[in-house]
Formats: sequence, structure tokens, C-alpha cells
Amino acid sequence: MIQKKILKPIKKKAIFLLKRLKPKASHIKLGIKGENLATKILKDKYYTIIKRNHRNPRGEIDIIARDGDIIVFVEVKSRTFHELYQPIDNFSYKQRKRIKNSARYYMKSIGSPDFKCRFDFIEIVYSKTKKLRNINHHVDFF
Repeated sequence: MIQKKILKPIKKKAIFLLKRLKPKASHIKLGIKGENLATKILKDKYYTIIKRNHRNPRGEIDIIARDGDIIVFVEVKSRTFHELYQPIDNFSYKQRKRIKNSARYYMKSIGSPDFKCRFDFIEIVYSKTKKLRNINHHVDFF
């Protein structure tokens, strides 16, 4: 009985650590790299980062930031270079609607302050060798 009480927390911790060490798919790694770069770009432009990867019942918002008195909801798309399309081409109406609904839910959860809101889009393009090729920050995109 005593051994179970001692081993149970150790087992839980080991499972937690193993899940964190699990290798991620290359597109997931690229997305994380892109979001980290987008956060750095926003900080360089003097935005205050409020939250990253915010999830709620309505969806997920990559970055929530503040630009002066405006709350900015930022969607980040990272892709490897392709001649025929850019990351912005993969941003559908359905995704925009889901982000807007998620932003509304977030605003209600903080008490719906009288802040102005804006939706930005950052597209990051990497070369086939995963080197940075291009960054576009579309302010007030949708």
C-alpha cells in the first residue's frame, strides 16, 4: 500500500516527461518556430504580449497582444516556400470566423472592457532548408 502511494506520483511525473520528449512532426516544429519569431517581431514593434496559444470553447488564437489601447488578435501562418501560393492563401473564411468567435469569447471572459480590437495576420515563409525567406505583417487584416 505504501509503495503504491510513493510510486503513483513518480509514475505520473515520468509519463508527463515522456510525453514532452515525444518527437513532433516537422510542420508542428515549423509552426512553433514561426510563432516564436512572430512574438519577437511584435515585441520589437513595442506590442505587449498578453497571451500565446489561447484556447477556449470557440477555438484558438495564436497570439493576443496589445498595441497601445488596442487589443490585437494575431494569426500566424508559417510555411515552406512554394512558387504557386503563399501562407495567406491558406487562410479561409471559416478560419477567420472561428478566430473572431474565439476573440469575442475572450473579450467576454475578461469582462468585455471598452477596448478596441483588431485582427492581424503574420505570414512567415521559410526556404526548403528551413532558413527564413520572408515575413509579412498584415495589420488590421480582417
